[in-house]
Amino acid sequence: MIIWLASYPRSGNTLLRTVLKRSLNIDSYADEPIHVESPLRSDNDLIGHLELDAPWPQFYTRAAASRRPFFVKTHLPPSDGGRFIYVIRDGRSAVKSYEKYYERYVPGHKVNLFRLIAGDDAYGNWSSHYRAWNERQGVEGLVLRFEELTDASAEVLQRIANFVGHAGPIVPWKNPFDELARAEPGFFREGRASFRQEEDWSELVNEFFNHFHGELMTRLGYPLLESGRTPSAGELFAWVLELVQRNRELMGVCEERLALINRIHEEAEKRLEVINAMSARSAAGGTER
Repeated sequence: MIIWLASYPRSGNTLLRTVLKRSLNIDSYADEPIHVESPLRSDNDLIGHLELDAPWPQFYTRAAASRRPFFVKTHLPPSDGGRFIYVIRDGRSAVKSYEKYYERYVPGHKVNLFRLIAGDDAYGNWSSHYRAWNERQGVEGLVLRFEELTDASAEVLQRIANFVGHAGPIVPWKNPFDELARAEPGFFREGRASFRQEEDWSELVNEFFNHFHGELMTRLGYPLLESGRTPSAGELFAWVLELVQRNRELMGVCEERLALINRIHEEAEKRLEVINAMSARSAAGGTER
């Protein structure tokens, strides 16, 4: 069986994997390919990462059917009704860290706080991601907060162990943030347990975030920053123009891919005609004999 280790990006998934490895000696996999070389991949002792030993579809089929648990990190929406541990973090911290991740690891990709807040991203937005995993019926899950994992207590460790069925020893948790930051400084920035407002988290950004995520933030007990004003017409106009430009870019990509699909289809039709003609000649020759 698979036990999913799920979270919105930059919410503490790697922290959870590190806790599992260092306190419960549990290794874990990732369901998406990792395209950068990193000590986190090559040194299993750091966060317990294991590389897949087969392409993901084959690995998934085998792991899901196994009686022993396979722990798999994911940022994707749920694909089955398997048990899961979900890590939640203050949405502002997660979004801000995600923006910095893009700057470090995906250079050239156009991203900003507004787009991430609104969910203009492969993983959707912070609120919808949480709801997709945690508002399903009949699925067993364990929700952990980023801030309780940073200094995981014996009670938290036991809660995790009980959920995953770990009956072995539990090593007291000591956060190895400094060690991990030395190994991969671009990936581990600050690891703050609470949100800190910086200059680029403007009143407009804050108002925009509260509009999308204020309800869930309040329900989860994260205090909101109140905004002192509403966006100006000029700011909203600039945002609309940016969305229009983004839409045009996406339409252009779709048109290019559709044109490629049509060309492939036309070529396949031509080859099929040739094959059919060759088959007809071959059949006719056989009849004459």
